[in-house]
Amino acid sequence: MKEWHGNGKRLSYKEVGEGKPLLVLHGTGYDHRSMERLLEPVFEGRPGWRRLYVDLPGMGETPAAGFTNSAEIVDALLAFLDERAPGERAALTGYSFGGYLLRGIAGLRGVALAGLFFLCPVVGRQRTNLPELRPDPPGEELLAAMTPDEARRFAGKTVTPTLELLERFRACIFPAQDMADARFLTGLKRTGGYWLPEEQERGPEQLDVPVGIVCGRQDQIVGYSDAARLLDQFPHASYAVLDKAGHHAFLEKETLVRAHFLDWLDRMEAEKAR
Repeated sequence: MKEWHGNGKRLSYKEVGEGKPLLVLHGTGYDHRSMERLLEPVFEGRPGWRRLYVDLPGMGETPAAGFTNSAEIVDALLAFLDERAPGERAALTGYSFGGYLLRGIAGLRGVALAGLFFLCPVVGRQRTNLPELRPDPPGEELLAAMTPDEARRFAGKTVTPTLELLERFRACIFPAQDMADARFLTGLKRTGGYWLPEEQERGPEQLDVPVGIVCGRQDQIVGYSDAARLLDQFPHASYAVLDKAGHHAFLEKETLVRAHFLDWLDRMEAEKAR
């Protein structure tokens, strides 16, 4: 991991590949490994993109020190982009809380961006029409493989729990949760610092760049219907709702999510070629 420093703050990040900058943001309580696991197979044999996987404050290797709210996180991410990709039109990808931060960045940078990819994003303060997640019962093989702690942390997190999904959680979710600064993250929500100023949260009125939106049909955390409102802001957005997927759609439906991500990359590269 590398470190970026600015205005008394620090961001840890991992840089992979060369070419056009792609900023990648994970969700609350996780770190860059979850998104790296999802996206790096997409870039095997596909050059031209420089991936910047950031650990958000209080998560992974980025300390919470110096941060008190999401607006400060957005400011730091913009300063980070200005230093790591000066004068370039960066593309942005964000999962859950990371997707929410994309709205703040887009609200401030707009046409200076190459495109946006939202994965199960937090859209705003109000969450409507949340579906009920009704997980399939775990099989005997899965029950035998889990420790009591894993069973507690894995139960109810996926629509169809399997041993394969447990291994994915072991690889990139459980280790990140163990590193997260729970006091900072809890305080962010308790004080209201989680939410951006309303003008940033709204994002741009219209942004004519390629956009991808992928949601889980059984996502009981952020739902899927609120994300459809983003279509009004982005005239060139695709919107997909994946069945048999909850808030961890990127682990439950890896192949489908990667296919939509590839389509988004294709559309951005076609725009650049014009």
